[in-house]
Amino acid sequence: MPSYLFAGMTAAMRMGRANPPDVVHVHWPMPHALIGAAMRRASKGRTGMVCSYYSVELNWVRHRLPRAERFLRWTMRAADGVTAISTSTAAAVRPYVNGPVSVIPYGAAVVDDGMPIGREALAGGESATILFVGRLVERKGVEVLIRAVAEARTQRPLKLRIVGTGEWEPSLRESVREQGLDDSVTFTGQVSTAELEREYAAADVFVLPAVRDSKGDTEGLGVVLLEAMRFERPVVASDIGGIPDIVTHEQTGLLCTPGNSESLAAGIQRLVDNPEFARNLAREGRREAAKRFGWDTVLDRTLAVYEQAKGRHGG
Repeated sequence: MPSYLFAGMTAAMRMGRANPPDVVHVHWPMPHALIGAAMRRASKGRTGMVCSYYSVELNWVRHRLPRAERFLRWTMRAADGVTAISTSTAAAVRPYVNGPVSVIPYGAAVVDDGMPIGREALAGGESATILFVGRLVERKGVEVLIRAVAEARTQRPLKLRIVGTGEWEPSLRESVREQGLDDSVTFTGQVSTAELEREYAAADVFVLPAVRDSKGDTEGLGVVLLEAMRFERPVVASDIGGIPDIVTHEQTGLLCTPGNSESLAAGIQRLVDNPEFARNLAREGRREAAKRFGWDTVLDRTLAVYEQAKGRHGG
C-alpha cells in the first residue's frame, strides 16, 4: 500500500504541475484522498477535489481501524465537493463535513425498449421462481432468504435461484440441506451477462434480503434492484441501508424487516399470490428507476458538484 500511494501521489503531482484539471474526482477516499490532495497542491489551487463515499469505508474505519477516523474526517473536510451514493450514506458522512453532501447514486441503463419484460401472471398451482443475484457474503442475507422460502413454500410451490459466489456458499448449501430444499434451490455460480439477463427475465420475484453484518456493513444502495426493475420484475427487499432510496414500500416494491424470515416470506407470498398487484409494482418501479437513476440524471448531478468544486478554486 505505501508504494502504491507513493506512485499515485508522484504521478498526480506531475500532472497537477504540468496540466492541472479543473477537478479531480476521488473514489474510495480511504486512502485515495491523499492522491487527490497531492494533485490539488501541485496545481497551486487550480484543481478542485471531489470525494465520493460508498458506506463501506465508513464502517471499515469504525469497526476495524478506529485510529484512522481522524484521517477519514480530514478527507471529507479537505474536499471541495462531497457525494454519497444514498441517503443513508449521506447521513453517516454529514457529521464529518463542513459543507453540503450531494446524494448521487450509481447510474443504471433502465430504459431499453427492446428488453423482455412483463412475464405472464402465474397460474394457480404453478411454481414461482424467486431470484437472488449478488455475492454470497454475510451482509446479503441469503441465509434469511433460504429460511423464508422454506416458510413460504408451505403455501405455494417455490423455486429459488441463487446467482453468484462467495465465502458463505458452503454454509448456505448446508442450510438448504437442513431446510429440505435440495429440490427447490439452485446455485448457479457466476454467469455471463447474457445468462444473467435470462435469469432476470425468467424470474417471478426478485429478492434482496440484506442485513447488517458482524462488521456493521450493509447495502450502500442495492444496484441489483435497479437491474431487476430494468426487467420489470417485482422486488422484495430489506428496509436497510440505501435500499429505501430505490424501493418505496407498496409503490415500487415491498420492504421487509431485515433479518426476519417471516417478514420476508410474507412479502414474497404476497407478490406471488397477487400477480396484478405485483405487475403494478413492477411497472411503477421501472418508471421510477428510469426517472431517478437514469444516466442523464446522475450526470447532471455530478456536473453540478464539479462546478461547485471548480468554483471554490476560481476555475
